[in-house]
Amino acid sequence: MKSLEFAKIPFKNLEPLIVDRIKSLITLVGEVFLKTVRRLVYGRLYASEAHRFRRMSNLIRELTREDFEVKRARERNEPDYFQNIPGCDPILIGSYGEVIGAKLQLVAETATSFGTTLWFTKTEKLEDTLNTLIICGQATMCFNLLRYLVELRGTPDNGYLDLAAEKRAAIDHLWGQCLEDWKRFKKDPGFMIQGT
Repeated sequence: MKSLEFAKIPFKNLEPLIVDRIKSLITLVGEVFLKTVRRLVYGRLYASEAHRFRRMSNLIRELTREDFEVKRARERNEPDYFQNIPGCDPILIGSYGEVIGAKLQLVAETATSFGTTLWFTKTEKLEDTLNTLIICGQATMCFNLLRYLVELRGTPDNGYLDLAAEKRAAIDHLWGQCLEDWKRFKKDPGFMIQGT
């Protein structure tokens, strides 16, 4: 039986094999290992009671109907679900359509359908994809801040009432600003970047 001599194989025949091996290694590192590490780090952070009011995520999918409904179905009957906490503003209580609204739904669905990339194509530039991603990030951060502030201000025995009066006043001021911004996001999602 004759043995295979790699030195005699033309590079054009080896090139696809090498490229496939490199692609599979990149996928393995990027998809499997990094996601596992990220999941472990997030798990430790979110399981820690010491970080309960010191952490907040801002994921692009959080304003989608699917994400909202899954969280609502899972947490709706929990006393610490933000909509159940005393002091939650009525604008944040209700169904997806009532809380998020059609305009933000369109922005969120468009933004989440965009894949991770390092550049935009000409078509994506014409469709204003970058601004859609920015708007979705801004609105998601505003919504998450509101949820966070509802939990911070309304959860009993969490230390909020022990804060100095000026810190509570600053938090309450931020609450008011975020509520006003949220109302504006629901009416005109791009209000923060229209002047750019």
